[in-house]
Amino acid sequence: MIVAPPEHHVFLVNEKEYVFVPYSECDVEGFIENEMAARIADNEKFRDYVNALTMYGDFLERFFYVGDMFMWNKKTGEWNPEFRKHFDFELETWIYADKIFKMNVENYFAGYPEYSKAYIEYVLRCDEEDVPFDDGFYQFVAKRMIEDGEIRIEWEKVM
Repeated sequence: MIVAPPEHHVFLVNEKEYVFVPYSECDVEGFIENEMAARIADNEKFRDYVNALTMYGDFLERFFYVGDMFMWNKKTGEWNPEFRKHFDFELETWIYADKIFKMNVENYFAGYPEYSKAYIEYVLRCDEEDVPFDDGFYQFVAKRMIEDGEIRIEWEKVM
């Protein structure tokens, strides 16, 4: 039996979690997304995914694309030949990749320059033992991933 706080609707989210939404809440979807983002942000596996300093399959990968092209060859770990062919020298490639990485991070965290600055510094430092992020950072990432459809939230009213 579900016991909801007084004056709250009950929603079942992803068939396993309950969210209690006040009757007075006008933006039910936003409320549920914020609540789920907060729960996801507290998950240790989610934080490990965000903190991982690997470019393949983790959060960091999204920042090494130019349009739809990934800068690296995932099989060899070398430059993607389609990306590399635009540069005469290795140093030019690294400088451009650095610019694209920083630009992509700043675009992702638009409106939150403190998050983009902290993330860029964290990645460039390459130290997974010294993670500088607060709860708000992880909540922002979780909310953004929900909004972008990377994390699916399905809900239905049950009470």
